Amino acid sequence: MKTLVVSRMLGLCVSLFVSFSAAAVPVAGDIDLSGDVDAVDVQLTINAALGISISPRNGDIEGSGGTDAVDVQLVINAALGIVIDADGDGLCDAFELRLGTNPENADTDGDGVGDGQETVDGTDPLVSDDSVNVPDVVALSQSAAELAITAAGLSIGSVTTEYSNTVAADIVISQNPSAATSVDAGDSVDIVVSLGPPPVEVPDVVGLSQSAAELAITAAGLSIGSVTTEYSNTVEEERVISQDPAGGAEAVAGSPVNLVVSKGIEVAAGFAVLPSSGTVPLEVEFMYDQPEKTHMVTAWAWDFDNYGIVDSSQPAPT
Repeated sequence: MKTLVVSRMLGLCVSLFVSFSAAAVPVAGDIDLSGDVDAVDVQLTINAALGISISPRNGDIEGSGGTDAVDVQLVINAALGIVIDADGDGLCDAFELRLGTNPENADTDGDGVGDGQETVDGTDPLVSDDSVNVPDVVALSQSAAELAITAAGLSIGSVTTEYSNTVAADIVISQNPSAATSVDAGDSVDIVVSLGPPPVEVPDVVGLSQSAAELAITAAGLSIGSVTTEYSNTVEEERVISQDPAGGAEAVAGSPVNLVVSKGIEVAAGFAVLPSSGTVPLEVEFMYDQPEKTHMVTAWAWDFDNYGIVDSSQPAPT
C-alpha cells in the first residue's frame, strides 16, 4: 500500500489531477460536503476565484486516510507546475510530513539510501538498513551472552551484577534493549548478571558442643564442612576449638563451615586423667633393703575436694 501511495505521489510530480474552467463560480458553504465549512472549503473558494476548478475527490494523495486540504494543495501545486521537495529525495514535502520522514533530509535514517528510494522499494525510510534485532541473552551465562551480542553486530554495554535467589551465579538476569528490539548495528546492549544468592553471616560456634554447632550452622543456611578432632588442655571434649570461616564473616549461602572439635586432654600411656573432685584410691609400695623386710604396701586415698590424703593405713611388713 505504501508503494502504491508513493507511486501516486511521484506521479503527482509529473501529472495534473485538475481541470480548468474558464468561468468558475465560487460557492460559499460546505463545498466538499465534509459536514462543515473548513480549510478545504476556503481553499476551494480561493481556487475558484483564481479560475481553478478542483475536485477534492481526486483521492488521498498524501496518504492521510482521507481527502483533505493537503491533498487539495498538492493538486494545486501540480497544476501550477510547483513541486515542493526541499531535500530532493523524490518525495513531496507534504507527503514526507505524513510519512514521518524529514522533508529537509533526503536520508532520514542515515543508512545511505534516500527516503524516496526506500519508500518505493518497500523498506522503511525511518529505520536504517544496517539495523539488527537484539538477541535474547537472558538466562545465558555472561560469556555466552556477550558472544551472542557481538555476533549480532552489536557491542557490549554496561555489565552490572546483583544478588538473586532465583538465578544462578554468572547467569544473565536482564538486558537492555530487550530481545527482538531493532537497533542500529554497533549499538550497545546492557546486561545484568547474577551473583547468586546473597551472602549470609557465619555464626560463631566456638565453645559449643559439636551437635549444637552443627545445628547453628545449618540454621544459618550454611553446610557442615570437614570435622576434625584434636587434643586440648583448655577445651572440653566434644566442644568446638575453632571454625573456618570465622564467626561473623560473610559466606555464600550453602557454603561449608569447617570445624575442629576437642578430644580433651591427651594422656600418655600408663597414665590416667584425674577427676577434679571426689577421691581416688592410691596404693603405694615401699621397698626395703633388709632381708626380713622386702616391701610394705600402704593404702591411701586422695581427696580432690580437700587436697589431701585420707584413709591412710600402715599394714604390717611382709
